[in-house]
Amino acid sequence: YLAWPVTAFQRCGKPITVCLSGRVEAWCGGWRTPSASAGTRIISAMHDPLATAVELHQSGRLKEAERAYRSALRDNPRNPDALHLLGLLAHQAGDNQTAADLIRQAVAIHADRAVYHFNLGVVLSAAGDSAGAESAYRTCLALAPQRAEAHNNLGLLLQERGQLEEAAASFRSALAEAPEDAAAHANLGRALQDQGQDEAALASFERALGIDSRLPEAHYHLAFALSA
Repeated sequence: YLAWPVTAFQRCGKPITVCLSGRVEAWCGGWRTPSASAGTRIISAMHDPLATAVELHQSGRLKEAERAYRSALRDNPRNPDALHLLGLLAHQAGDNQTAADLIRQAVAIHADRAVYHFNLGVVLSAAGDSAGAESAYRTCLALAPQRAEAHNNLGLLLQERGQLEEAAASFRSALAEAPEDAAAHANLGRALQDQGQDEAALASFERALGIDSRLPEAHYHLAFALSA
């Protein structure tokens, strides 16, 4: 699944996210050095304790980051970004119950922030709560229908349930917003392949590899489609 931070991550397996209010981008997986968003620069300039926590989180100093997030929450127990980020740190540590509880607290304070709902969906999906994850993704999309990564994650969830037509529709919605997303093309190919639409699936896998020739899933499923 994709995750959704403003500070940057590369797409890969297990979602790990850090996000501040402000400009949002979609990344997941391993850290990379980002250019600071406007929101990040403002917070850093003010020497907000939350900025210190984010820097520690980004550098992989997770215990120190946790202490810094909790320090920010002692100053303001209703700081939604600190709650959200501490929840994401808990998710990174594998404690999805705590992560969900913290992100829900952030949602209760600012229910209109799509990124909170998105990352709640990521956490609930990791916890095996498919229904809760679907609800969170759909709320995210009601607030931010242009977010391709939310359409993609919803599609993956639907595909896992065997709702293949709905999954394909979600992947197409993702591609309408991000037509150069190789992973979404590959995911659409899988959904079509599972429906027996081999020619359309083949085209999707070829498109995915035309964008990113290193995508292993696309290579595997393309070989499977060619052998069918």
